[in-house]
Amino acid sequence: CSFLYRCCVRIANAMGYRRVLTYTLADEGGASLRGAGFTMTGKSGGGKTSLALQIACNIGYVGKKNVLFISLEMRGEEIVSRMFCNQKEYDNYRLRIGAYSPDFEAKEKDFMVYLSSIDFELVEYGYNFKEIIHVTENYYTQDRRPDLIVIDFAQLIDWQEIGDERLAIQEYVRKLAELAKTKNIAIILVSQLRRFPSGADYNRPPDMIDLKGTGALEQLSHVV
Repeated sequence: CSFLYRCCVRIANAMGYRRVLTYTLADEGGASLRGAGFTMTGKSGGGKTSLALQIACNIGYVGKKNVLFISLEMRGEEIVSRMFCNQKEYDNYRLRIGAYSPDFEAKEKDFMVYLSSIDFELVEYGYNFKEIIHVTENYYTQDRRPDLIVIDFAQLIDWQEIGDERLAIQEYVRKLAELAKTKNIAIILVSQLRRFPSGADYNRPPDMIDLKGTGALEQLSHVV
């Protein structure tokens, strides 16, 4: 667990965050990351995906863990582009418009070597829990399973079958918590904050009541 905390703190500090808060229950030793659920939340456009991606890459590369990144918002090439820019400190805008620098080819080769050195699966679906089970059963074996699953982000799950977004998120999170516990997997679920009402203090630190969707995000996560 401390390894994930160190990654979070190091990356958050580099991105300009002032503090990272967490807690340990009185009856927990806090010695294990596995089987835990983490919810990462922030305002729209606040860098949640970038932070989650950097944490996933650090755990995959430094920690030598198997990482499954489920992107419900961005296409796979966008995620890989962000990984490249983060790893090689390359300007994302220049990459998008094709204005490559003279050292682009060398950076690209180094990045390909980096990708081959980590166990990192990237999928563009997981909008319902059946799809997540499908990924874990078809991409992995009994001898090789994900140590960490990152899902970006909760508010994009498919809720049409249930007919209520809040109930759908609640059921989705409940099943994720069960998966984390029964399969001994760490899960990071990225979530949005609700829009503040008119006249609210937009500069105040967010609170649990600001989580968008359902109280299950707080109740079923070990850390928010």
